[in-house]
Amino acid sequence: GDARAEAAGLLAAARAALSEEPTRAANLAREALQLYGALNDVEGRARSLLVLAEGESVPELAKHAAKDALAFFRELGDREGQSEALQRMLCASTSGAQRRGGGGPGSSSAWAAAKTLAHEVG
Repeated sequence: GDARAEAAGLLAAARAALSEEPTRAANLAREALQLYGALNDVEGRARSLLVLAEGESVPELAKHAAKDALAFFRELGDREGQSEALQRMLCASTSGAQRRGGGGPGSSSAWAAAKTLAHEVG
């Protein structure tokens, strides 16, 4: 329907904006997330959360979005999506740790899990 097409368009625009305008990308991903939520589209929500995690400038918010995406990808049994979400969590942990001047809690376990999943996905 129209809402699904609008959500897909928002998500595509968010992905396109990531490299040049990450804040705009995060806002577009939030809009797509709301629409996919209203549609009960788990995969759409997961994909929106991944883009949100990548565009979000606040490490804790990025990590939270990636963690939510991971839960949805697990629900779907999407191992590649799980790997992407874990990598986003790792990036957010690393970014936050750099700002705090130390290793973030759980970052080594996120890294180990990402490596394991990436190896299984191939």
